[in-house]
Amino acid sequence: MVVKAHGLLAVTQGGLVPSIPAPLDPAPRAGLQHVVNRTRRITMKTSKSLLVGGALAGPFFTVAWLAGGALTGRYDPLRHHISMLVLGEVGWLQTASFLVCGLLIVGFSIGLRRSVKALWGPLLIALSGVGLVGAGAFATDPANGFPPGSPPLPLEPTTSGTLHNLFAALFIFGVPLAAAGFAWTFAKLTQRAWMLYSALSCAAVFVLFLAGPTVFGGAGLFGLQQRIGITLALVWLTALAVHTLITPPTSRREPRT
Repeated sequence: MVVKAHGLLAVTQGGLVPSIPAPLDPAPRAGLQHVVNRTRRITMKTSKSLLVGGALAGPFFTVAWLAGGALTGRYDPLRHHISMLVLGEVGWLQTASFLVCGLLIVGFSIGLRRSVKALWGPLLIALSGVGLVGAGAFATDPANGFPPGSPPLPLEPTTSGTLHNLFAALFIFGVPLAAAGFAWTFAKLTQRAWMLYSALSCAAVFVLFLAGPTVFGGAGLFGLQQRIGITLALVWLTALAVHTLITPPTSRREPRT
């Protein structure tokens, strides 16, 4: 019998008959699936690490300003802003706190974006982290009597002081706006407790930073007002990171309509 293959047909002495193709080698497909599975595992581990970093950012920042205030002479945490610790004896500590905490928050936003199908919330959290990094890169101006002998307000704001305030604003307003965005996300996920907590956190931080100077300014308690607002913002970020870490992935997805 003479057999000649022509595409999908084979020519024999009896005529044309269907040609059975050779089975495909499963090795390349299995190798590709192995690479995909390995990439997924690495991504999941990286995302978890970034979320853990987000959970640690707030406590790290708080411990840093508490330690810096205790080690800085003639610094009054009730009257002076956290940023003014940069101008004291251990200013490097607060600068490092700004930079490290900001980078942890930026990383947290990446892990959050991978874990939760939301866009604006993680993006605003990333901007708030960039704000802390910028606040650490540019020192604030002396004011409100610190360092000792400084006037209540800078006579001529420096470029560094102006940039510091602009970057700090990204954090001050970025976190409550992110909380508002996640309140909407949690509402769609029917997680009412988290929706309410996020909405209240947004409102509280905005009220403290917008109306706080009027309430606390009469007594000169600008430092206290700022610390309450920043602590509320950081507590919400820490709680969000922990919540995302312990929540099953299926509970983070919006229901299909």
